[in-house]
Amino acid sequence: MKESKVYGLGVFLACLGVFFLLGISSWKVASKGDYLNRDQTDEWKGWMQLVILAYHYLGASADLHVYVWVRILVASYLFMSAYGHFNYFWNKGDYSLFRFSQVLLRMNILTVLLCYTMNRPYQFYYFMPLISFYFIIVYLTHLMWPQMDASKAKETNKPIFIMFVKIGLLLIVSLLLWKSLTLFSSLFSWWPLIELFRTQNEDSMVREWWFRSGLDRFMAPYGMLFAFLLIIAKNSKWINTDPAQWPFSKVVSWIVLILSLVVFAFYGRFSLSCPNKPECNATHSWISFLPVTAFMLLRNIIPSLRTCYSAFFAWTGKISLELFIGQYHIWLANDTYSLLVFIPGFPFANAAITTFVFVCVAHEISSICGVLTSYAVTKDVPTMIKRIAFLAGLLAVTLLLHVLTKRD
Repeated sequence: MKESKVYGLGVFLACLGVFFLLGISSWKVASKGDYLNRDQTDEWKGWMQLVILAYHYLGASADLHVYVWVRILVASYLFMSAYGHFNYFWNKGDYSLFRFSQVLLRMNILTVLLCYTMNRPYQFYYFMPLISFYFIIVYLTHLMWPQMDASKAKETNKPIFIMFVKIGLLLIVSLLLWKSLTLFSSLFSWWPLIELFRTQNEDSMVREWWFRSGLDRFMAPYGMLFAFLLIIAKNSKWINTDPAQWPFSKVVSWIVLILSLVVFAFYGRFSLSCPNKPECNATHSWISFLPVTAFMLLRNIIPSLRTCYSAFFAWTGKISLELFIGQYHIWLANDTYSLLVFIPGFPFANAAITTFVFVCVAHEISSICGVLTSYAVTKDVPTMIKRIAFLAGLLAVTLLLHVLTKRD
């Protein structure tokens, strides 16, 4: 059974309050006290995912001010994705087919299976195409000749200069590519690539992808740039890396904290004054890095905050992709517009039951996807090439059959 969503700002804020209490009740010391350590980034992904789930479940997209803040959460996830992948490629120097396939398959295995079994276009799960696309961008930026990594930077500063040039070129491409819909369409409108961007409205396939991918087009380059600057700052000892110490002098650290709060105040004012979604979106692309940076500084400058994390949020963050995908078929009753109902007339009891089922399913799916990925991806290159060729052929045949079916 289904029922329509009923949005109320009070209910939405109450949900956030419950999440906050659950988060602080599981506060514990992190395994590492590094800046943006793994526990902290998992925590960040977790609480953001909970906010987005509540946003979708309650239909909060109707509230423009809430929408503006949720856009920042999506930008933050793309930032963290680029930040993490950059660190891996720079520190490990591993651009292997194994690594590329492992990450891409782990991101998409559930989405692709649901596309086949539920007859949904890939763009229905828009966040998966988004993070997959920007992962490929980060990967190609590193793979592009000349390849540079941390081991080469120990001998000379040339790799550092080259990496700055690569990131700068990526920023220029991001600026030019999304500036022109015609140019963008020429790159994404050829078959079979265009089939990946199929939507319910066939006439706006590429336009929809242009819009969604362009909203946060600068966050991947910025995530890479921030990761690189942080690596340089730590290696050059411009910041204190002792977990128990402030990164800068106390005076400078407090100035940075105050400026971060000012940025949040500025963005809060922007969210209240923005008149409509098109204008909010147009401005968002250019200023979204400000609140993302401000949050990172607030979370990492004070040692007692940097060295602790919320275990509940971090646990949620580890299954964030499965939660995002699964919500469409469990919580949102398979159409995104309605809610799944087990007990009519008892919304809170119904929310509790559906949430329990939803989270349990997402957790199990996350474990299964991890196992399937480990079996499907191998370090044996010839075997991996055969598997990729088989999957590519299967995808091409499926897309071709889809096109022929539409013509009939």
